[in-house]
Amino acid sequence: MGLVDESRSRENEVQINPGERSGGRGVRRRQQAKKRKQMRKLLTVAAIGLIALWLLTGYVSGIVDVIRLKANIARIEREIDEVNAEIVQLQEEKALVETLEYVEQMARKKLGLVMPGEVKYIVTEVAADETMEKDVEKRPQKYLEPLY
Repeated sequence: MGLVDESRSRENEVQINPGERSGGRGVRRRQQAKKRKQMRKLLTVAAIGLIALWLLTGYVSGIVDVIRLKANIARIEREIDEVNAEIVQLQEEKALVETLEYVEQMARKKLGLVMPGEVKYIVTEVAADETMEKDVEKRPQKYLEPLY
């Protein structure tokens, strides 16, 4: 009977996995491990996404900086061209100012100087009405004889 009883008792026994012996903890552990693995994957994907976004932002801001610098370079080159044109104009004006004719002309015009042997006449303007009135008073009659 001992042999038969043992086989019957073995048939009645349910095979229990080592993790299930403690009332279903093994199943929960596997589910928790699976959730942790999924969470790790999600966090890894999120971290990679954030790094890619950070790199993309740095790349775009670099491109924006390059465009801004090129615009500044173009603006400064235009200013340089304008200044160079002004320099050329000023050099031409300087060459003109340094000529003897210009110096003489400015001395006559601004300083009122004359060359030796010249006489300077200063003409003052009298109001046209006063001269006409005096002229009319002196000549009571009209000119009748031709002036030519």
